[in-house]
Amino acid sequence: MLEQQFAGFKVVQLSSAMDLERSFGPIYARGLLRQGQGAFAVLGVNQQETQASIDAALTFAILWMNACREAQDGKVIVEGLKLFVPAGTSALTRERMAHLNQEAAKRQLYELAERGESLREIDCGDRGNIATRLVHCTDEKCRRIRRHVAPRR
Repeated sequence: MLEQQFAGFKVVQLSSAMDLERSFGPIYARGLLRQGQGAFAVLGVNQQETQASIDAALTFAILWMNACREAQDGKVIVEGLKLFVPAGTSALTRERMAHLNQEAAKRQLYELAERGESLREIDCGDRGNIATRLVHCTDEKCRRIRRHVAPRR
């Protein structure tokens, strides 16, 4: 699926095996997407995991990206990371990614609908339309009249 979605990139490493030396457990699938001399660390979490594990994915993705950079040792430039979370679970991760140093690495967040295998990139900079509501402003004069005219109980 990664090579289909990211034309020109080749998956050179993909694992969900335990790596106790670097504190990676089987919750996260980790890999490396390579294109020429550039690469991206990839990390994904599936929808069966808890929301806490999904929210922690960014931390592990950053650790994985750094591990990839060390392992490549200049042979390949690991430009950044691509993080994959289940559809509808990215709000907290998006907020966290928006506050990271943008010059340190390229970071991309995707929501994956596992059933249809559809992938949607989340714009971490777009935090504008949050849920809002307007409360009806009552006319103070009408409110006083209603209060005095209303039958007493």
